[in-house]
Amino acid sequence: LRINCAGREYVDSNDNVWIADNYFNTGKPYSVTRPITNTSDQSLYQSERWDPPTGRIMTYTIPNIPNGDYEVTLHWAEVYASSIGQRVFDVAVQEEVAIENLDIFASAGKDTALSLSTAATVVNEEISISFLRKVENPKINAIELRLLPSEFLGTVPLELDTTTSTDASDSTTIALSISTTSAVESTTAKLATPTADETSPTSTVVGTTASGIEATT
Repeated sequence: LRINCAGREYVDSNDNVWIADNYFNTGKPYSVTRPITNTSDQSLYQSERWDPPTGRIMTYTIPNIPNGDYEVTLHWAEVYASSIGQRVFDVAVQEEVAIENLDIFASAGKDTALSLSTAATVVNEEISISFLRKVENPKINAIELRLLPSEFLGTVPLELDTTTSTDASDSTTIALSISTTSAVESTTAKLATPTADETSPTSTVVGTTASGIEATT
């Protein structure tokens, strides 16, 4: 299953079908038309769903999923923030934090595709993915679920797309641990601790914002 968040149905460069945005509980759409680097599929990264600073936590709850172990790949491009520390958030999968202190700009720079993967086990034919506020507003561009073969059951750590190369790469420390017995390369990534920008909020209290990042279109 693939979801084009805040976008329409889309067929990517590998003929995979991404359904139009669905299964979300809140959030607002935002899009740009300028090019996104490090991808052959511009549309997936030009539209996003972002979570306002107050109200419910933005969550995608996807029903009717066959039980089993899944690789969950989340796709982003930072199209709004312009410096490290302006947007920081966690991602919880099945109500457990899977990605901590994600700063898309620090990891990939601006207007550059970034994909991170983690594992999830489905036991009730449903999977939930929540975006937890820290600094400014969480966001998501696209969601991808892949059922793992039974012989590869187990945890897949956070995976950083190491093909990304930007000016912000000095702010990210990457540690690789590749297993030859898994269908998925196991990769751990330690994201740099965000530093406050002169124009970014100094408080990281959940539910507050200084600028209301992303205006609706």
